[in-house]
Amino acid sequence: MFDCFNHKCKKNIKCEAQEYATVFSTAMLFLAHEKNLKPWAEFIDEIKYNNRFFPKSDFILNVFESVYKTDRVIYILENEKTELYRARIITEKELPEESRVVVALEEKFPEIFGCLGLDSSEFVKLVKKYSDDPGKYNKDGFWGFNEMDSDAPPSDKAKSGRINSPGISYLYAAEDELTAVVEVKPIIGQWVSVAKIKLKEKLRLFDFCAISSAYNEETRYLLKIIARYFSMPNYEDDIGYLPTQYIANMLKEEPFNFDGIRFPSSLHDGGINIVLFEANDTNGAKPYTPKNYCIESTSLHTVKDITITKETILPLKEQK
Repeated sequence: MFDCFNHKCKKNIKCEAQEYATVFSTAMLFLAHEKNLKPWAEFIDEIKYNNRFFPKSDFILNVFESVYKTDRVIYILENEKTELYRARIITEKELPEESRVVVALEEKFPEIFGCLGLDSSEFVKLVKKYSDDPGKYNKDGFWGFNEMDSDAPPSDKAKSGRINSPGISYLYAAEDELTAVVEVKPIIGQWVSVAKIKLKEKLRLFDFCAISSAYNEETRYLLKIIARYFSMPNYEDDIGYLPTQYIANMLKEEPFNFDGIRFPSSLHDGGINIVLFEANDTNGAKPYTPKNYCIESTSLHTVKDITITKETILPLKEQK
């Protein structure tokens, strides 16, 4: 290794030495935290394969109790100022009648009017011109799913997720519309219904986006790993969700009593996800009775493109 390092330095001391120094320091950082990763790995194995409800170790509880007491991880959602967004992919048959008419026109517009050079602004004019109430399409309403269908699923339909166990209904939302849309992993051409959510009271969240430098290095490193577990969708099986489900349930109960959690999106850089524990679980019963939030309206979106950048890690490429 050091022969290779010396050889590279002779070719370009400034650039290549920095490159190897970065690799070396990263390796040292991993080794330094290896002893701290061991109890986390043991916790995951126990939760996944041995005892998913009552792990023997208090390791996770102690970590969260230590940071909880500092108040740095507490995030308050102000009911007067906060808007959250929840997205669901919607099919044509699930659209309201008025939305279905506009969608049909939008699909046919390029074929019928494209040859005339009409753009999207002309499409808007046409919709208004031939509508019995031209102003209605400018107003907020339920252009996608209705209020109940935009909410968290009933508990009897709630599947296992990153935060919830099967049969437990939590509201998965985001702080902006784009993050909400990206999180449902649509394909090009699909329609997405995005609900606007207003809070009825202040809510207190555990914030995985606020990992403070005031914490010791081991705690900070571990919280970043846990935050990544919350952010990453699991593409294998439901067992992969058990560690984050356990932690979320712990934060919901005594002594923490959080109303939900806040964590970064792994699908939209800079996006923030919100999960609320107290969902409007009516199991389809009527009348619909919202709890600490309400669904104000839904907007309808179509997915135009999906942009992904990538970097090859293997096979290794020689630097030029």
